[in-house]
Amino acid sequence: MDIVNPDVNQVTETIKGEISSRGEMENIPAFEQVIFGNPDDIRAELASLKRELETLKKREIHYDRDLKTHHKAMTLVVIFIKRVIRKLGRFLIEPIVGEINNYHLHVIRALDHTLNILEKLSAEDTPCESEGKK
Repeated sequence: MDIVNPDVNQVTETIKGEISSRGEMENIPAFEQVIFGNPDDIRAELASLKRELETLKKREIHYDRDLKTHHKAMTLVVIFIKRVIRKLGRFLIEPIVGEINNYHLHVIRALDHTLNILEKLSAEDTPCESEGKK
């Protein structure tokens, strides 16, 4: 066997032979079990994902926020200056906030579709579960 260009088929057959000689073929989990895991764990994760998605649907970024100051003596002056700065920056910042909200809306929709597909897949019987029932 050439070390630089190994024969993949030969290596695969050697590994399969070693596994079968030890009698470990029945201990190898099915592909679906490795990829998808325990169905109960998946359902719990999907429920958690659904809760997070519902929280995201309720959130939105706003340009106007409450103006606060920690300078008690100059509260009126500081809030006035902050309002002026916010109004001067509105033409630049408000469109960016709108784009971010639009982007988040599309991400939430994509996650919602993904969640629906994952729920459908987890509800269906996987081949390894149906083989165990026979």
